Amino acid sequence: MNPSLTTEAQASLEALAAARNRKQGLEALEGLLQLALDPEHWTDFEILLATDDYDERRVSKRLYWRLKTHLVESLAQWAPMEMIDRLFEQLLASVTDDTPDELRSTFHHFTEAVCRQARPEAIQFARTALEHGGRVRERAIKGVRMASYVEEIDPAFAAAAAEILAEAMTTAPSDEKQSMLGAIHVFSLETWLGLIGGAQPAEPPDWEEDRYVIRGASGQWGDYGSILFHGMMDRQGQLERTGPYVPPVTAPGYNTIVVTESCRRKLESRGIDGLVFVPVVLTKLVLIKWHEWDRAYPQPKRYPPQGEPENYILGRKDRPALRDKVGRLWRLTQNGVADDEPALVSRELAQALFEIAGEWITIEPN
Repeated sequence: MNPSLTTEAQASLEALAAARNRKQGLEALEGLLQLALDPEHWTDFEILLATDDYDERRVSKRLYWRLKTHLVESLAQWAPMEMIDRLFEQLLASVTDDTPDELRSTFHHFTEAVCRQARPEAIQFARTALEHGGRVRERAIKGVRMASYVEEIDPAFAAAAAEILAEAMTTAPSDEKQSMLGAIHVFSLETWLGLIGGAQPAEPPDWEEDRYVIRGASGQWGDYGSILFHGMMDRQGQLERTGPYVPPVTAPGYNTIVVTESCRRKLESRGIDGLVFVPVVLTKLVLIKWHEWDRAYPQPKRYPPQGEPENYILGRKDRPALRDKVGRLWRLTQNGVADDEPALVSRELAQALFEIAGEWITIEPN
């Protein structure tokens, strides 16, 4: 065994090496971990984790590296950050171009295990690890993401974790962005909503005209975004669209403005003159969770069959059960509008619609 270890650590390793079954091995490992309660033995753990030296006569290589894995998992859960910081620095100094893969893997696993504990002290550790780049950064980000599975997440950790992942998403491969978004949804609904919104609302008009035309925005996805966001409405006022998410204001037709029940209440509370709300006939509602996709990415996560935008809806079956989640939808007009005219609204209504849902519509002077 390593002569630098204390007598107690040597004895625990001897007991682990002599274990004849899983139960004895776990008992010996528990005894070794108990030493970590005493700062005087922290150096033992630095030696164990930062070296690849082992006694082949008494401890198999497989058992030796499995021991390190157990130490990493256990210490990361409860060890004081002072000890964890010491271990991190020791491991960082030990990993070189000639470092065995097993030791390098232990270092990376240790970084990830600490970051996924979802306790406030882990945030500064994560930020330090991120600064080192490379695999250390990757494992720190993975650990923060995995912390979203912890049952009780400290609010301070959650807020910081959402910021870390949101920043990491800017350079992450597209196949990793969705899992990051899922974790951010757990940590901070506000941050998640901001990210899935993709592009920010357009600059408001100068508001110099009395009347404005409202049309639907489609973001970077063009016709695909138009179908996913707004749906399709025929001349009889029958709407087919996606769910369960419906933006507060949509424009599924040339002269049509559709608002949700929540949006209707907001508009009515403003006392705007001439508002008329007519119930929308929703004839088909298909399940596509496009609102969880990364709208900042130039293409949608999935394309419809045969590549035709309308097939997002035409190629899927109706889901009546989604209607309760969508709620009531209303066609909005102001002082009436002919079927062959664009959706014209007053300056006051246009300003209200922009404030409520500027990212989902375009507003042009008449």
